[in-house]
Amino acid sequence: MAALGAQTVAASYEQLLHVDTDGGGNGNNLLSIKDGDNGTTFGLKLATNKVEVIPGSNDANAFEVSQADGTAVFTVNSSTVGATLIGTLTVGADDAGHDVIFYGDTANSNMTWDTSADDLILNDATLFIDQDLNLESIKIDSESTTYNVLDIRADALTTGSALYVASDSNSGSSRALVYIVNDNVSAVNTIPLKIQQDSTNVAIALDDPKCTSDNIMQVTNADALTGGGILYLESDAVDNSTRNLVTIVNDNASADNTVGLYIKQDGADASIELAGAGGGGIKFTADIASSDSDTLDDYEEGIHTTAITGGTSGSFTLESDNQSLAYTKIGRMVTVQGKFQTSTGSGSGQLKISMPFTANNSLDDNADMSVGAITMNRTGSTSPSTQMTAIIFANNAFVNIQLHNESNANETYLQADDVDGTFEGQIGISYIV
Repeated sequence: MAALGAQTVAASYEQLLHVDTDGGGNGNNLLSIKDGDNGTTFGLKLATNKVEVIPGSNDANAFEVSQADGTAVFTVNSSTVGATLIGTLTVGADDAGHDVIFYGDTANSNMTWDTSADDLILNDATLFIDQDLNLESIKIDSESTTYNVLDIRADALTTGSALYVASDSNSGSSRALVYIVNDNVSAVNTIPLKIQQDSTNVAIALDDPKCTSDNIMQVTNADALTGGGILYLESDAVDNSTRNLVTIVNDNASADNTVGLYIKQDGADASIELAGAGGGGIKFTADIASSDSDTLDDYEEGIHTTAITGGTSGSFTLESDNQSLAYTKIGRMVTVQGKFQTSTGSGSGQLKISMPFTANNSLDDNADMSVGAITMNRTGSTSPSTQMTAIIFANNAFVNIQLHNESNANETYLQADDVDGTFEGQIGISYIV
């Protein structure tokens, strides 16, 4: 009996195996195996450039490699979700389902890797990629215009990080662990990095305990900037709680050469500009004077309630409306002005008018002399001198009134018993502390 060729199958039987040697007929399939349950599709087709595995109508797995006990270790199947045909590749299996599953359709694309196999997991990493070549380990090329290119959801995260980037390379070459580039200059509304933090914790934290000479955070290459700013900080919270938009702290008292904020402005405009409805300003909260003669520090302004006494004994009662002296202190310079008026009192010794700060104790008496004027509108029975000078001696916090006249070449000082219980005057002086 002559052997049957590939084309001599009786017409009453389905053609289950077809071998095409000349590339013609049956869709250019070199080898095709029909599924007996489905006479219109092929269960396995080996074409010129591809392998197609199509499941039968009663078999979920179109292709399966199993162990001796029947456990599937590699399966290819398909299923229908709604009107969409989903292809599935499964490697291995466990009690919970499949270890590796790839799904893909026009609406959804995802990869699920659920495995406990040691050859697919390292240090509890769900997906481990070991790249020894000088190529990208992961490269994503997306044409999406509305969806996230990379979307990480970690709603149940209580410790660790949603994204962790680390490198222990000891190479001295310049490199960036995270590098974000927007190469299209027309993308004017693109924000390279946006962080939305809805909790009460820190939105950005930089912890660099080993940096010794470089900048922990550096913003450069804004040479084309014509508007806006290199760094913009804003808060429109309506509550009046105390808070700082920017806080700079150096907790180590031994770091004497640390500059909290350094600004280098080569242009003609102001290096620091203060504006706003709140008045703005620079506040110095510590009474610490710098030893640097070029440093502005220790600013203070306020009202000093003065007291008038005698150098030996006695004191005077001042009227409440005329006992306040306004002062401003900038660094070592103090400016005081105001009016005083007594209602009762007496005393002896040099008359003293108290000041808000103690005069410098390293200068001699002549250098400590105050600059300004004092006037006496009424002193009582004593006639005023030709000239009166307010003077503060070193290490004192009060003004003496020096008297000058034509008959006495040597200066004298106004005494407490030279005035009666009701006298008044004005003072406007500056002195060094």
